[in-house]
Amino acid sequence: MKCIICGEKDSVERGLCEDCLFKSVSITFDASEDIVICPKCGGIKIGKRWHYRNKEHEMQKRIESKVNLRGIDGKTASVSFSDFDMATDDRIEFEAEIESSSGLKHTFPGEVHLKKLLNSCPECNKKTGSYYEAIVQIRSSFGEYDSSIDEVVSEAIAIENNLEKEHSNSFISKIEKKPEGIDIYLGRKTDAAQITKAITDRRPSSLIVTKSLAGRREGEDFNRYTYGIRILGLTEGSVISMKDGTYIVRAIHKENTRLLNTETGKEKIVKSETLFRNDYRVVERKIRKRKFIVVSRNGEEVEVMDPENFVVSTVRGKFSGNEIELYSYEGRLY
Repeated sequence: MKCIICGEKDSVERGLCEDCLFKSVSITFDASEDIVICPKCGGIKIGKRWHYRNKEHEMQKRIESKVNLRGIDGKTASVSFSDFDMATDDRIEFEAEIESSSGLKHTFPGEVHLKKLLNSCPECNKKTGSYYEAIVQIRSSFGEYDSSIDEVVSEAIAIENNLEKEHSNSFISKIEKKPEGIDIYLGRKTDAAQITKAITDRRPSSLIVTKSLAGRREGEDFNRYTYGIRILGLTEGSVISMKDGTYIVRAIHKENTRLLNTETGKEKIVKSETLFRNDYRVVERKIRKRKFIVVSRNGEEVEVMDPENFVVSTVRGKFSGNEIELYSYEGRLY
């Protein structure tokens, strides 16, 4: 049977030959797309949404959703795209393949032009505008800024740097150094929760969370949160005076702290939380720990030599190795 339209070629479907069958079919799509590119971070706004990753894939989905077929019922087009770069290319080429009821395939070419506009995205506007949702306040049990805070601040910054890789709205808005400690302003409230949990899980500390109304956003109350961390200001090597003697802080753990009595040489273990009450006087914030050379061993005693002045001293205790690290305090070694 010949094609009912051209009368020349054999019919393959609905009385039509392949050429006439697909002449009756066409695709429709938008010939251009408006996009906004953030000049600061490279984010791209497609439609009403900003995208920071997989931008080409998001544009493909948008174009594909707008490709429609005419002249053939119950069929959808399979769309494939040529490689393109949203930041540099001004057009996107694609092919829409359709398949007839009898399995015949035909490809229609298409081309979408990109109309580009430069404008900062909301996330960059937040960062440059000192936007923040939470403050992490790091304080010492001494009530004033001291070096024990620096280690915690470095840890908080490292955690936030990792979070920035996962979330475009994770950022540090600013860091303020105050006489009583450090304030870190964060773009995401959930980041503050993660940072403070990591810090308080690893060391003796206390945490108080408060919130305050900062206004309304999208018709709802917008609150800012303050995460107040108070860490134990003592460090290994601190010397403190308590009611029952003077002690060197040997080791600090989340639950317990080991102290060494400078008179008896005996070790004492106290709960770390009790040291927040400041029932002691700080004699020295930190004494230096140095290496000594082991000269000889005799039961519970070890003779060591100071490599700086070659003085030989006797230290009680069992030590391994040819060198040991000891604290020197008021002429004695610990």
